[in-house]
Amino acid sequence: MNEVLVSNRQTKFRIDARLTREVARLTCLCLKVEHYHLSIAFLSPAAMASANLQFLSHPGPTDVITFSLGNVGAEGELLICPGVAQTQSEEFGTSLASELARYIIHGILHLLGYDDLESRNRKIMKSKENLLVKKIEQSLKLNSLVRLNNG
Repeated sequence: MNEVLVSNRQTKFRIDARLTREVARLTCLCLKVEHYHLSIAFLSPAAMASANLQFLSHPGPTDVITFSLGNVGAEGELLICPGVAQTQSEEFGTSLASELARYIIHGILHLLGYDDLESRNRKIMKSKENLLVKKIEQSLKLNSLVRLNNG
């Protein structure tokens, strides 16, 4: 059974869980992934920095961390930091929602074996990621994916 679980463990942004699931589902559909079981957790920069240090020995927050939980299709957990996405969206001139969709796509690509450690592989992965972001943006109205909380 295909499933996408979404949890918002930070308070700065409201995340639309239904639309998050739809971004993940559409990504898997475009990639012809028949089996997927995903857990997507949105974390604060402090919580992401803690996870980044604990699991990857890297200081500070990062955009997305992926944990593979299986070897069939896309099974795993994605940790995503909307705070980092906000900074990156301002830096790259993209919307916050588009940046978060990119992180979901990026994480799923990692679960499918794509790697971005070496330059050649990073180009391949980035090309696939860019194509998928365009497809998702054409298919879904992403503007309601994320909203700043008012308090």
